[in-house]
Amino acid sequence: MASISVVLSRPRSGIPEPAFRGMAEKIAAAVGAEIPFAVVSHLYDADPQGPVFQFLRELPGDLLVLAPMYPRAAHLVLRANGLDVVLGNPDRPPPSDPTGQATGPRTAWYLDYRDYLMAEELAEKVREFLRDRRPATVHDAPSGFLSGPGWRFVEEETRPRWYPVIDAERCTNCFECVNFCLFGVFDLDTASRIFVAQPDACRPGCPACARVCPSGAIVFPLYADAIIAGADGNGNGGIPPGLIAISPTSLRRTPAETDSRKEQAEAERRRYLAEAGSQDAKREDGPSADVSEADRSSRRADAPDLDRWMDELEGWDP
Repeated sequence: MASISVVLSRPRSGIPEPAFRGMAEKIAAAVGAEIPFAVVSHLYDADPQGPVFQFLRELPGDLLVLAPMYPRAAHLVLRANGLDVVLGNPDRPPPSDPTGQATGPRTAWYLDYRDYLMAEELAEKVREFLRDRRPATVHDAPSGFLSGPGWRFVEEETRPRWYPVIDAERCTNCFECVNFCLFGVFDLDTASRIFVAQPDACRPGCPACARVCPSGAIVFPLYADAIIAGADGNGNGGIPPGLIAISPTSLRRTPAETDSRKEQAEAERRRYLAEAGSQDAKREDGPSADVSEADRSSRRADAPDLDRWMDELEGWDP
């Protein structure tokens, strides 16, 4: 069985530093000295080319990730930031070569620690998960990994980010998000698949593209709505039984809720269109107006017809 490392992602806020340090110490004790254990900055806010994700790329073997996000969202964040990982399935071992070594992408399991009121309970879940998994050796770990009690802080200066992550297995390449977004967040890659081209161009707090996506493939991990934030009613998100469970029926929307979602998306769309028009007007009046009216008209003409995409949402039941 492949070696494994444990990663604890900091929260943005809500847990005082002494309490978080105490939680980390209990988890470190559950992990043990032989398994690499790291505390990192909030994964959603980390730069894809920064110290945190560079460190995660160098970690040995599979990963158990503890983060303040739904497991599906945490998995999509790792993949969006360049980690080649597959979602762990407790009932199916990873592929291996004749020597018994794991092959192919690393496997990652996820634990949403917001579900636990007591650090002791969380630590016990970690201990249960690791019990039957071979630990990485000191030689497997990146240089200088093991220090002090056997765990390490890997942090970077971050700022609160807001960007969508795409579930490639659900995306049907319908182009609704490309046509809908006003800010150029989405584009097509060389294989003509939709991807998040400019994540930091996304409007902070706006989840409207997730509402118009007919397949529910767009996730905003820190949004208040559970489905938009990545809660998944299809199984338990690759988490072994006992670590986390999500009830499919608890996440299904009523027709009234679906109508409300569409109304919210339309309101957000109209508000951002109005703001964009207001900004154009200011540029026209200001001394630095350097955007031609033809360019502005072209941008407005690119906006999809609201009635069309609202009609296409009829009957969508995530």
